[in-house]
Amino acid sequence: MPRLTILSDRRKSIVDAVELNFPTAFHGFCMLHLSESFRKEFNNTLLVNLLWEAANALTVMEFEAKLLEIEEISQDASYWVRRVPPRLWANSHFEGTRFGNLTANVAESLNAWILEASGLPIVQMMECIRRQLMTWFNERREASTQWTSVLVPSAERQVSEALERARTYQNVHRFAESCFTVATYRNTYSQTIHPVPDKTLWREMSGGPEGEDSTEDIIVNPPKSLRPPGQPRKKTNSNWRSRSGKTRCAL
Repeated sequence: MPRLTILSDRRKSIVDAVELNFPTAFHGFCMLHLSESFRKEFNNTLLVNLLWEAANALTVMEFEAKLLEIEEISQDASYWVRRVPPRLWANSHFEGTRFGNLTANVAESLNAWILEASGLPIVQMMECIRRQLMTWFNERREASTQWTSVLVPSAERQVSEALERARTYQNVHRFAESCFTVATYRNTYSQTIHPVPDKTLWREMSGGPEGEDSTEDIIVNPPKSLRPPGQPRKKTNSNWRSRSGKTRCAL
């Protein structure tokens, strides 16, 4: 199994889930959430910009230089930053490959439209998600047929900009991660997402006697939910009555 790179918003539940289910994955924090927490704590645009520059630094020396600049402005801010292990958010210390992503914006864009489906019954929700994914796959598959470059357009632009800054580069494509190539992009969206069959056909094959197949209905149970702590909130009625049954009105 390949070692995944997972970016999250630092919630403890996600951190614990990654450690439990993906123990070999490289787990990093989303810089957008980290910088917002930093901004709320210190409310200083210059410090926030330096934090982003430290995150984007490609060498440990450059990273430490940015942290020293933060310390010169605020020792408290420097202490706050150093409490967060740099291997979780800084490019220079990250042990895996972030593929140019410091934020989890990719997942945020997915959450934006999936929220519309989250309130639907389970079958309709899954159908809504399937339709959206089918549309995405088809659009991306069609778009990639027009590309003639080695890398996807966004990666090609970055390479072109780098070539403008340093014209001595030769055959830079061989240094790019394979995930940025058009071939990998096309392969990602090569599969077709088919419609879900009618629910009358939702049968599960179960092992029976040799040479025979038996079927049984698939039962989808609702997710387990825990009762929130504390006493349940009671609804109160502003038009209360006395024990005698007479309505009292406060003047």
